[in-house]
Amino acid sequence: MIDKIAKIVKKDNKWCVIGHKKDKSGKYRNFGCYDNKEDAKKRLGQIHAFKAKKATILNIMTNASDSVEQKGMIHISDAIIGCAESIAVESSNDNIVIRLGKIVNLLEKKGEIKLSEQLDSLIPDILCFEECGCDNNLKQKNCISADKVYKIAKLLHDKYLIGLIDESSFEYSKKNELEKMLKSGFSLPSPKFCDKTPEGFKNWWEYFSKEQ
Repeated sequence: MIDKIAKIVKKDNKWCVIGHKKDKSGKYRNFGCYDNKEDAKKRLGQIHAFKAKKATILNIMTNASDSVEQKGMIHISDAIIGCAESIAVESSNDNIVIRLGKIVNLLEKKGEIKLSEQLDSLIPDILCFEECGCDNNLKQKNCISADKVYKIAKLLHDKYLIGLIDESSFEYSKKNELEKMLKSGFSLPSPKFCDKTPEGFKNWWEYFSKEQ
């Protein structure tokens, strides 16, 4: 049986992809509206692929939790499950990444290199869940800061360079979209440490690239 995640409806001469079920506020979630039905179908396909990817990530995290539990590291096992539960209910992804990063470092210190690397490789996808996955486009939301956009773009770029994603993937197209936003001077909220693009830099991409 196919899990119905979203559907396409026509609103005011636009083709909109909306959630199949109402959220807690009683509204259908909007995944984006498009000028033609083909683009809406493409977006719907991305959402289904994204949900499948989430299921894969949750499975990897559950197996990792079982593995460390068998080795007697109960507190780490519980921490991994806690992160997985937050992903499943689409909680704050920033907190998830911070928590998972601490787990990765802890596993590395304990000599669990394979598990550490396995969980670390999930971070780029987890970062993208809220901003790039099942919600309106970043251009419509315009709610995350420039430094966070760069961090996501950089992680996806690095992932592409080592061959973990290819040019036909959703992540690659998202990487290009984020880079374009940063390079074109698209209006993004500034990081907490500065009010606007620092003097001497044309755009956020140039600034963050030189800061690395």
